[in-house]
Amino acid sequence: MKEVQNYLEKPVNVDEREVAKTLTQLSVAVTQRNLPLLSSLLFSDASIILRSAKRIRAFNKQEYMDYVAEFAPDIQSLTYSDVLVRIEMTNTAIVSCICEIRLRNKLIPIRNKRLITFKKFNGSWFIHNAEENEWTA
Repeated sequence: MKEVQNYLEKPVNVDEREVAKTLTQLSVAVTQRNLPLLSSLLFSDASIILRSAKRIRAFNKQEYMDYVAEFAPDIQSLTYSDVLVRIEMTNTAIVSCICEIRLRNKLIPIRNKRLITFKKFNGSWFIHNAEENEWTA
């Protein structure tokens, strides 16, 4: 299984590496259908995940977990490329990347640009918000 494919800038400090590790865990959790791990990566019940620009729909943590539980069996792989990790403040990080989802029995992968906000709490990084934009290239 492929995880994070490549970085625009390799994470250099401890916080950037920890955020990158959390992003890899997200890929593993979705691909392996590990819902407890996925839930543990989301910051709080107030975390907001937006599906796409065309189908604007905001999910709170439980709605997102229900959506992934339904959709996960069709996912063959989830990879990230052109990953750029930026620590904005001591407890906030922003990741921009291109996400590619390969579905079983589909020839063309789904690609979109993502902007993911991470929050640091008790020394660990959690996903706080995620926004998706349709791939236009």
